[in-house]
Amino acid sequence: MKTSTIKIKILSIISLIGLYFLFYKVINNELLFPHINLVLTTLLDILISISFFKILFFTILRFILCFVISFIFGLVLGLISALWNSFYLFLRPYMNIFKSLPFVCLVMIVFIFLGYRITPYVITILVLLPLIFQATYDGIKNIDEELIAVYQLDSPINLKIIFNVYLPLIISYIKVAVMQMIGLGIKVLISSEFLCQTPLSFGKEIASAINNIEYNKVFAYSIIIIIMVNFFEKCVNFCKNLK
Repeated sequence: MKTSTIKIKILSIISLIGLYFLFYKVINNELLFPHINLVLTTLLDILISISFFKILFFTILRFILCFVISFIFGLVLGLISALWNSFYLFLRPYMNIFKSLPFVCLVMIVFIFLGYRITPYVITILVLLPLIFQATYDGIKNIDEELIAVYQLDSPINLKIIFNVYLPLIISYIKVAVMQMIGLGIKVLISSEFLCQTPLSFGKEIASAINNIEYNKVFAYSIIIIIMVNFFEKCVNFCKNLK
């Protein structure tokens, strides 16, 4: 990493800390905006608690499950839609609804029909699905037809063209979609957990902290979530750079 890049990152972190202290002084209310020392102490208390590891495990498990399901379905549906335009026209209204419908409305609709246990899963899948779907569709649509013609295939779809042409050529689109899915997926999942009061979840812990006016816990859990999102993104970047 270049020295200039490191300096910029350090400067950015210092500016964030400075902004925190600025808001702390302006608000001037320990209850609503706790001192950073209290937040860090609370963060440490959370990290060394046994319940934290249970919550972390189940949250990551939920996210991975939702991510895998949405990725597989989005990839398959995007592939079929790119090859058969009528199928794309049929699916497009659904994808537009999932992308455009306000998050709270989507949660309440799913909650009414499916209940609080399964809602966080369904909501996360429905929000992530359009990202990988659109990436797959756009990627295939932007492939040069001459590259496909090289294989001299009688049919527009078979396993040979899927694995040897389509997937390798749309990988850049997929990588961008995956990066978007990580941050968005974790935020949507935790927000859904918050609204549904999912047991053993960050969402329920944050809701409990707000109800008890323990905003130091809210800030502490926010830091944990930020670290978790960045960790997943770093893992994806690492895998992406492997030859």
